[in-house]
Amino acid sequence: MGKNKIKIVLDADVLIHFQKAGYLSLLPEILPEYECVVLSVVYGELSSIRSQLDQQFFLLIVNL
Repeated sequence: MGKNKIKIVLDADVLIHFQKAGYLSLLPEILPEYECVVLSVVYGELSSIRSQLDQQFFLLIVNL
């Protein structure tokens, strides 16, 4: 049976900083022992950069 990962909830500030630096897709490598979670409320806060984040979230999910 697979190992359950500890979930870590990412805040908008964390996502914005990683996105602006171009490193959002590296979160799975930085935090391999955690399952990254983004709440819908947090995702809503990111409306100003949502189109950029959509592509990077796709890459983040694919790499999990």
